[in-house]
Amino acid sequence: MAALLLVTGARAQAIASDQGRFQVNVAGGCAPLTITVNNLFSGFTGTVNYIYEGVNTTTDTVYTYDTAGTYVIRQFGAQSSVDLEDSITITVFDPLEP
Repeated sequence: MAALLLVTGARAQAIASDQGRFQVNVAGGCAPLTITVNNLFSGFTGTVNYIYEGVNTTTDTVYTYDTAGTYVIRQFGAQSSVDLEDSITITVFDPLEP
């Protein structure tokens, strides 16, 4: 059981995106997994959008994954001549059996 707790604890750390423009509170975990996005792109005053499962675009910074899988979270926006685009990959596992 202690080894399982260590693995779970290691996944509970916030991780930064590929370009360092946003972070999520966890790199992965068991479904259902709720993640929170923190925008780190300072000086950007335009609208920042996210795509969580490759389909819907939203400005929401909290999202719940109900199904196990590997997901790419995409962040994008535009302001004047500056394009904002970044991504991060998280892993959602099947729920643990009791």
